[in-house]
Amino acid sequence: MKRAGELIERIADADNLRLAFWKASRGKRAKAEVLRFRADLDARLRTLREKLLSASVAWGPYRTFKV
Repeated sequence: MKRAGELIERIADADNLRLAFWKASRGKRAKAEVLRFRADLDARLRTLREKLLSASVAWGPYRTFKV
């Protein structure tokens, strides 16, 4: 298996997190949760970046579904 070096740093890059937010919010931008997150986007992405780099992100439960 090939390993990608410094992967978490690339994931936690500010531009990458901003792009991920815009992609994830596509089709949901009028929802209250998205509007609240977007209202303070820079601070929230900065906090997320710090948590990713310090490995202290709290993961939620997985959801399963049938295809």
